[in-house]
Amino acid sequence: FQGPEAIGDDGIASPVDADHIPAGFRKLREMRFGEDSYAEWTRDF
Repeated sequence: FQGPEAIGDDGIASPVDADHIPAGFRKLREMRFGEDSYAEWTRDF
């Protein structure tokens, strides 16, 4: 998930964001939940 607001004190920041997806991954789907967006990535084995 990614949104316009900063992560709060109780939140957990992701080590990977949409601009830093590791090689070998492709976007499977993308959706919106209000102002937040969701992207699911997969890797072929």
